[in-house]
Amino acid sequence: MDWSSIIKFLISVTSISGVIIYLSKSMFSHVLSKDLEKYKKKLESLNKEYEIKFSKLHEERAKVIRDLYYSLVEMESNYKILFELYIEKLIDYSPLNNIKKKIFDNISLFNNQYKKNRIYFNNDICILCDEINVKFNKIKIGDFITCIENRTQIDEYQVKLSKSLLDEDILKLRNKLEDEFRKILGVI
Repeated sequence: MDWSSIIKFLISVTSISGVIIYLSKSMFSHVLSKDLEKYKKKLESLNKEYEIKFSKLHEERAKVIRDLYYSLVEMESNYKILFELYIEKLIDYSPLNNIKKKIFDNISLFNNQYKKNRIYFNNDICILCDEINVKFNKIKIGDFITCIENRTQIDEYQVKLSKSLLDEDILKLRNKLEDEFRKILGVI
C-alpha cells in the first residue's frame, strides 16, 4: 500500500464519518425540533386553558365582591336611617318596621355572603370583614329599635358610641375594604 491509497482511504472514511455525523445530527435535530413543537403546542394549550379558568374565576370573584360590597353599603345606609328615626322620635312606626326588616335582612345577607365566599379573599380582606362585623355588632341595634317603639331614651354614651362606630370606624374599614377590592379587580 502506498501513501496515496492510505490518504484516499482516510479521506473516504473521514467523508463517510462526516456524512454519518451530519445525518445523525440532522435527524436528532429534526426529532428534537418535532418534540419541541409538540411541547410548545401542549404548553400553549395549557396556557389557554388556565387563562380561561383564571378569567372565569376573576369574573366570579368580581361578582362576589360586587354583591358583598353592595350588601355592606345597604346595611350601613339602613343603620344610618335607623339613627335618623331615633333622633326624629317618629310618631308613625311604618318606616321603623320597614327599616327594621331591612337591617336584619342586610345583616343576614352580608354574613351569609361573606362566610360562603371567604375562600375568594386573602387574609387581610377576611380580617377587615370580620372587623366590620364586630363593629356593627357593637351597635346595639335592638336597643335602638326598642327605644323607638317604647319612646324611651338610650344612654347618651351608647348613642355617641354607636354614631362613632358607624360614622368613623366602619367608614374607615369600608374604605380599606374598597381599596383591597379595587386591587383585586385591577382598578388601582
